[in-house]
Amino acid sequence: MDTTTNNFVNDDSQQEIQEFQDRIDRDPPKGERLDDGQYLKYQGFWHLRKILHEVMACQRQFQAGDTDVILITQPKSDTTWLKSLAFAIMHHARYTELCQHPLRTHNPHDLVPFIEILDGFKGGHDILHDLSSSPRILSTHLSYTSLPESITKAPT
Repeated sequence: MDTTTNNFVNDDSQQEIQEFQDRIDRDPPKGERLDDGQYLKYQGFWHLRKILHEVMACQRQFQAGDTDVILITQPKSDTTWLKSLAFAIMHHARYTELCQHPLRTHNPHDLVPFIEILDGFKGGHDILHDLSSSPRILSTHLSYTSLPESITKAPT
């Protein structure tokens, strides 16, 4: 798996995402808006309008590795606690000194980022490159229908 790419959204994808957003802004589908248009229904799942382009970019560009651990949770279902536990378990041998453990100084959401809102999908800093250790621990609130194919089609 290549984690050295610094921009997950190529120019064609960026243009397609912008066209989708422009179309939604011009002519939002009836019954596909919630809360005065702040949420849009995409692939049968409600997404915040402001991150829908990141969800689409994630679907197109995210490549799961063979050893990746993906935590898939519903919003407000103790995701932070689950991320803390998963990080502690996966890195128990690496951080033997409790005073140096990253969970003492970092938010679990920083240590186990959401794949749909990674800075890399905005063309910014490639956080996946920083997570180059294997296995990576990542999370998402996406529904199964909105997950990238590299996750749903992964060999079991």
